[in-house]
Amino acid sequence: MNRFPAWKYFLVLIVLLVGALYAAPNLFVEDPAVQISRRGAETDPALASQVEAILTTAQVPYRTVFMDEGRLLASFEMPDNQVQALDALRGELGKEYVVALNTAPRTPGWMRSLGLKPMSLGLDLRGGVHFLLEVDMDAAIAQALQRYEGDFKTLLREERIRYAGIRADAQARHVVVELRNADDLDRVEDLIGQNNDGLVISNARATC
Repeated sequence: MNRFPAWKYFLVLIVLLVGALYAAPNLFVEDPAVQISRRGAETDPALASQVEAILTTAQVPYRTVFMDEGRLLASFEMPDNQVQALDALRGELGKEYVVALNTAPRTPGWMRSLGLKPMSLGLDLRGGVHFLLEVDMDAAIAQALQRYEGDFKTLLREERIRYAGIRADAQARHVVVELRNADDLDRVEDLIGQNNDGLVISNARATC
Protein backbone atom coordinates (compact mmCIF):
# COMPACT_ATOMS: atom_id res chain seq x y z
CA MET A 1 0.00 0.00 0.00
CA ASN A 2 1.36 3.44 -1.00
CA ARG A 3 1.69 5.55 2.18
CA PHE A 4 3.00 8.73 0.47
CA PRO A 5 1.24 11.07 -1.96
CA ALA A 6 2.39 11.03 -5.58
CA TRP A 7 3.82 14.55 -5.48
CA LYS A 8 6.52 13.46 -3.01
CA TYR A 9 7.72 10.80 -5.45
CA PHE A 10 7.85 13.39 -8.23
CA LEU A 11 9.79 15.75 -5.95
CA VAL A 12 12.36 13.07 -5.17
CA LEU A 13 12.63 12.24 -8.89
CA ILE A 14 13.18 15.91 -9.80
CA VAL A 15 15.88 16.28 -7.11
CA LEU A 16 17.66 13.19 -8.41
CA LEU A 17 17.51 14.42 -12.01
CA VAL A 18 18.84 17.87 -11.06
CA GLY A 19 21.61 16.28 -9.00
CA ALA A 20 22.55 13.98 -11.87
CA LEU A 21 22.62 16.95 -14.26
CA TYR A 22 24.98 18.95 -12.04
CA ALA A 23 27.17 15.89 -11.48
CA ALA A 24 27.34 15.01 -15.19
CA PRO A 25 30.28 17.35 -16.01
CA ASN A 26 32.49 15.26 -13.71
CA LEU A 27 32.13 12.33 -16.12
CA PHE A 28 34.13 14.09 -18.81
CA VAL A 29 37.93 13.83 -18.89
CA GLU A 30 40.27 16.81 -19.21
CA ASP A 31 42.06 17.77 -22.42
CA PRO A 32 45.43 19.50 -22.70
CA ALA A 33 44.71 23.18 -23.31
CA VAL A 34 46.23 26.62 -23.76
CA GLN A 35 44.92 29.51 -21.68
CA ILE A 36 44.91 33.03 -23.13
CA SER A 37 44.25 36.12 -21.02
CA ARG A 38 44.91 39.80 -21.56
CA ARG A 39 47.38 41.59 -19.31
CA GLY A 40 45.66 44.07 -17.00
CA ALA A 41 42.31 43.92 -18.82
CA GLU A 42 39.39 41.67 -19.60
CA THR A 43 39.78 39.24 -22.46
CA ASP A 44 37.54 40.09 -25.42
CA PRO A 45 35.40 37.08 -26.43
CA ALA A 46 36.03 38.12 -30.06
CA LEU A 47 39.62 36.94 -29.52
CA ALA A 48 38.34 33.38 -30.02
CA SER A 49 38.04 33.94 -33.78
CA GLN A 50 41.59 35.27 -33.94
CA VAL A 51 42.92 32.29 -31.95
CA GLU A 52 41.12 29.86 -34.24
CA ALA A 53 42.59 31.61 -37.29
CA ILE A 54 46.12 31.45 -35.82
CA LEU A 55 45.80 27.74 -35.05
CA THR A 56 44.39 27.02 -38.50
CA THR A 57 47.20 28.93 -40.21
CA ALA A 58 49.80 27.13 -38.07
CA GLN A 59 48.10 23.82 -38.94
CA VAL A 60 47.60 22.90 -35.29
CA PRO A 61 44.48 20.72 -34.84
CA TYR A 62 42.29 21.73 -31.89
CA ARG A 63 39.05 20.52 -30.31
CA THR A 64 37.35 23.74 -29.28
CA VAL A 65 37.97 27.36 -28.26
CA PHE A 66 35.72 28.87 -25.59
CA MET A 67 35.55 31.50 -22.83
CA ASP A 68 35.78 30.41 -19.19
CA GLU A 69 35.63 32.92 -16.33
CA GLY A 70 37.22 35.78 -18.25
CA ARG A 71 39.90 33.72 -19.92
CA LEU A 72 40.02 31.98 -23.27
CA LEU A 73 40.74 28.26 -23.44
CA ALA A 74 41.75 26.28 -26.52
CA SER A 75 41.67 22.49 -26.00
CA PHE A 76 43.54 19.82 -27.95
CA GLU A 77 43.58 16.06 -28.39
CA MET A 78 47.32 15.60 -27.87
CA PRO A 79 49.94 17.30 -25.64
CA ASP A 80 52.13 17.80 -28.75
CA ASN A 81 49.41 19.96 -30.30
CA GLN A 82 49.20 21.91 -27.04
CA VAL A 83 52.91 22.81 -27.16
CA GLN A 84 52.73 23.72 -30.87
CA ALA A 85 49.76 25.99 -30.16
CA LEU A 86 51.59 27.65 -27.26
CA ASP A 87 54.49 28.65 -29.53
CA ALA A 88 52.22 29.80 -32.37
CA LEU A 89 49.94 31.90 -30.15
CA ARG A 90 52.80 33.54 -28.25
CA GLY A 91 54.43 34.51 -31.53
CA GLU A 92 51.27 36.01 -33.02
CA LEU A 93 49.59 37.60 -29.98
CA GLY A 94 52.73 39.21 -28.56
CA LYS A 95 53.33 40.41 -25.01
CA GLU A 96 49.87 41.98 -24.69
CA TYR A 97 48.47 38.56 -23.82
CA VAL A 98 49.51 35.86 -21.35
CA VAL A 99 49.55 32.44 -23.02
CA ALA A 100 50.09 29.46 -20.71
CA LEU A 101 49.58 25.71 -20.58
CA ASN A 102 46.45 24.46 -18.82
CA THR A 103 43.78 21.77 -18.98
CA ALA A 104 40.14 21.99 -20.08
CA PRO A 105 37.27 19.57 -19.39
CA ARG A 106 35.44 18.04 -22.34
CA THR A 107 32.16 19.41 -21.03
CA PRO A 108 29.71 19.87 -23.94
CA GLY A 109 28.88 23.42 -24.95
CA TRP A 110 25.25 23.18 -23.87
CA MET A 111 26.37 22.25 -20.36
CA ARG A 112 28.80 25.18 -20.21
CA SER A 113 26.01 27.50 -21.38
CA LEU A 114 23.99 26.38 -18.34
CA GLY A 115 26.93 27.14 -16.06
CA LEU A 116 27.60 23.48 -15.33
CA LYS A 117 31.24 22.71 -14.47
CA PRO A 118 33.12 19.72 -13.07
CA MET A 119 33.97 19.78 -9.39
CA SER A 120 37.37 21.32 -8.65
CA LEU A 121 39.45 18.73 -6.81
CA GLY A 122 42.02 19.66 -4.19
CA LEU A 123 45.71 18.93 -4.59
CA ASP A 124 45.43 15.80 -2.42
CA LEU A 125 42.87 14.32 -4.84
CA ARG A 126 44.59 15.51 -8.01
CA GLY A 127 47.94 14.06 -6.98
CA GLY A 128 49.93 17.29 -6.74
CA VAL A 129 50.36 20.54 -8.60
CA HIS A 130 52.22 21.59 -11.74
CA PHE A 131 53.87 25.03 -11.96
CA LEU A 132 55.01 26.67 -15.18
CA LEU A 133 57.45 29.53 -14.55
CA GLU A 134 58.66 31.93 -17.19
CA VAL A 135 61.90 33.82 -16.55
CA ASP A 136 62.77 37.16 -18.11
CA MET A 137 66.35 36.26 -19.05
CA ASP A 138 67.37 39.79 -20.06
CA ALA A 139 66.28 41.20 -16.70
CA ALA A 140 67.92 38.32 -14.81
CA ILE A 141 71.24 38.84 -16.62
CA ALA A 142 71.14 42.61 -16.06
CA GLN A 143 70.52 42.05 -12.35
CA ALA A 144 73.39 39.57 -12.12
CA LEU A 145 75.76 42.02 -13.83
CA GLN A 146 74.79 44.77 -11.41
CA ARG A 147 75.53 42.41 -8.54
CA TYR A 148 78.95 41.56 -9.98
CA GLU A 149 79.68 45.26 -10.42
CA GLY A 150 79.04 45.90 -6.73
CA ASP A 151 81.02 42.84 -5.68
CA PHE A 152 84.05 43.87 -7.77
CA LYS A 153 84.05 47.37 -6.30
CA THR A 154 83.91 46.00 -2.78
CA LEU A 155 86.67 43.48 -3.51
CA LEU A 156 89.09 46.06 -4.94
CA ARG A 157 88.43 48.50 -2.12
CA GLU A 158 89.14 45.83 0.47
CA GLU A 159 92.40 44.94 -1.30
CA ARG A 160 93.28 48.65 -1.66
CA ILE A 161 93.57 48.41 -5.43
CA ARG A 162 92.84 51.67 -7.23
CA TYR A 163 90.54 51.51 -10.24
CA ALA A 164 89.39 54.09 -12.77
CA GLY A 165 85.93 52.65 -13.14
CA ILE A 166 83.79 49.50 -12.94
CA ARG A 167 80.62 49.33 -15.00
CA ALA A 168 78.13 46.65 -16.05
CA ASP A 169 77.08 46.50 -19.70
CA ALA A 170 73.80 44.56 -19.95
CA GLN A 171 73.70 44.72 -23.73
CA ALA A 172 77.18 43.25 -24.17
CA ARG A 173 76.64 41.03 -21.10
CA HIS A 174 79.91 41.79 -19.36
CA VAL A 175 81.43 43.90 -16.59
CA VAL A 176 84.32 46.20 -17.45
CA VAL A 177 86.99 46.85 -14.79
CA GLU A 178 89.36 49.73 -15.61
CA LEU A 179 92.48 49.90 -13.46
CA ARG A 180 94.69 52.90 -12.80
CA ASN A 181 97.85 50.80 -12.70
CA ALA A 182 98.46 48.12 -15.37
CA ASP A 183 100.73 46.28 -12.93
CA ASP A 184 97.64 45.35 -10.88
CA LEU A 185 96.03 43.52 -13.83
CA ASP A 186 97.28 40.00 -12.98
CA ARG A 187 96.44 40.41 -9.32
CA VAL A 188 92.90 41.63 -10.05
CA GLU A 189 92.29 38.76 -12.46
CA ASP A 190 93.38 36.27 -9.79
CA LEU A 191 91.22 37.92 -7.12
CA ILE A 192 88.10 37.98 -9.29
CA GLY A 193 88.66 34.40 -10.44
CA GLN A 194 89.16 33.11 -6.89
CA ASN A 195 86.00 34.78 -5.59
CA ASN A 196 83.74 34.14 -8.60
CA ASP A 197 83.84 30.62 -9.99
CA GLY A 198 82.50 30.22 -13.51
CA LEU A 199 83.36 33.68 -14.83
CA VAL A 200 85.32 34.06 -18.06
CA ILE A 201 88.05 36.66 -17.53
CA SER A 202 90.14 38.15 -20.31
CA ASN A 203 92.61 41.02 -20.05
CA ALA A 204 90.95 43.88 -18.15
CA ARG A 205 87.40 42.64 -18.89
CA ALA A 206 85.23 40.32 -16.79
CA THR A 207 82.44 38.76 -18.77
CA CYS A 208 79.56 36.75 -17.33
